[in-house]
Amino acid sequence: MGAAMLNRCLSCLPGTRVAPSMSAERWPIEVAYLTDVEGNLRYFEKWLATTARVVRYDKQGNLDLAHANAYFVYGGDVVDKGPGDIRLCRLLTRLKKRYPDRVALLCGNRDLNKLRFSAELDASDLERPIEQIPAPHWDPKASTLKAHLEKVAEQRGLPGGAAQANTRPERLKYMLQHTLGCPDTFEHRRQEVALLRGDSVADVTDEQVADSFVAEAAPGGSGALREYLEVSSLAALLGNTLFVHGAVDAHSMGLVPADATRFEMPGAPGAYSLDELKFEERFVRYDDVARWVVALNAFLRRGLADHAARPTWDAARRTRGGEALLAAQNRCAVLGRSIVSNCFADGGTITSDAALSGRSEAEKKAATDPQAYERMCSDPRNSDLAAWLRRGGVRRLVVGHKPSGDSPAVLCSRFTGLEVVSADTSYSDVTADDDRGVAVAGLLLQGDSLHSTHSVVYGTLRDGRTHEARLRTLGGAADGTGGDPYVGSEAGGGWWVKALVAPSAGASEPSYLLCRGAGRKVEYQDVPRSKMSEGGGRTAK
Repeated sequence: MGAAMLNRCLSCLPGTRVAPSMSAERWPIEVAYLTDVEGNLRYFEKWLATTARVVRYDKQGNLDLAHANAYFVYGGDVVDKGPGDIRLCRLLTRLKKRYPDRVALLCGNRDLNKLRFSAELDASDLERPIEQIPAPHWDPKASTLKAHLEKVAEQRGLPGGAAQANTRPERLKYMLQHTLGCPDTFEHRRQEVALLRGDSVADVTDEQVADSFVAEAAPGGSGALREYLEVSSLAALLGNTLFVHGAVDAHSMGLVPADATRFEMPGAPGAYSLDELKFEERFVRYDDVARWVVALNAFLRRGLADHAARPTWDAARRTRGGEALLAAQNRCAVLGRSIVSNCFADGGTITSDAALSGRSEAEKKAATDPQAYERMCSDPRNSDLAAWLRRGGVRRLVVGHKPSGDSPAVLCSRFTGLEVVSADTSYSDVTADDDRGVAVAGLLLQGDSLHSTHSVVYGTLRDGRTHEARLRTLGGAADGTGGDPYVGSEAGGGWWVKALVAPSAGASEPSYLLCRGAGRKVEYQDVPRSKMSEGGGRTAK
């Protein structure tokens, strides 16, 4: 038996690992996945260094796929929290155009919500009395524009008060800080504009920063974000793996919002009465997974075309183009049925008892208050979801959107036959200036075909230790074989097994990183591999 064949056979044994960056053998199919970079180009390049066997730079500085059977999926949220928004959009878009059938780019909520700028930063909106512009309907704690401008005027000592502070750049700063959750993004963009122009940061004015934001998402121009959106998808189906930005759950599966969906709170004055909501008029249902994915992406294309045709408000300021896409990334507007902004992951794990309890309470409140949907976490262990996806040939669901610590959160396929991976690690290390530090997270799918693959979850933790685990093969003749026996399973007491960590200096064996938590509260413990059966670790049934 040759060395390559021997390695392939060994890789099917429980607990053995396939090193994605160091294995000498290349599998027939390799799919690299990354999500939620959010403009952090430095992090992107660190990730790229770990994944060069699939995605790499070419000699011209463009991205390239490393071999003929390499694939790449970007999970969405390209922009917002680093000074690399424009450059990252350009890199990913060029790669997609170079390999249209082997690269999938998803749009996240941070990408879609920039469609707001064309209407809300238009000159006609700037002329409206600031008292008429409401706070974001999805966040009752958010400041109003009026309060924000009054505070700015006071801080700057402006004699004209809020009226003098009411400029387009200040409107944009308000939106970024109070409605989009990225208060540093304005200055990040100033840095990037200066770099791209070859100027100093001090030479870039607030108006030029605002110009850049509007131009980047504007239809018909050369904005890098707009080009990204035009080649992106809401969902991607590669073999037996489904990719979306946020989550699919028992409520959202098979549903596509109606094109007339409004970006507003259902039940708000002048919108809908909760007693009059007609579910069948708000969504189109698809029973087949493949047809649903096609319909979701057609919905995206129509929404972008609508935005291009009507980029600003109508005369009554009741609607604007692309509104259904803005609604699709807003849980309130689509009654908690958003595959873009719904989420798995809680307390650093794929789910928690607190998340399930919170969902139950929120569902009760949502009958009269759609705002309750904002606080829900979807259930990755739902048997109805798993059964529906499996009937459509899907064995793995990969998502991002909600941070899961410094490594992906996994639900192994032993629970329902559906493997779920949530891989947003944008808050790996909150003590670092970029909230990531040394941490890098990778997910690689390898197999004989797109319908028979295993996941490799690997990377560097925030403390510098490396981890790597191969999960079960899903599909094909080897279905259900191989894979680490613990990663992605519960270990009792609320603990989940997150990662298989390489031996540290002086250690004789790897250890498992266990995690439990609720919300943003997370705790960890290490258990040596040989102690797992003794220390409470157990494989989910």
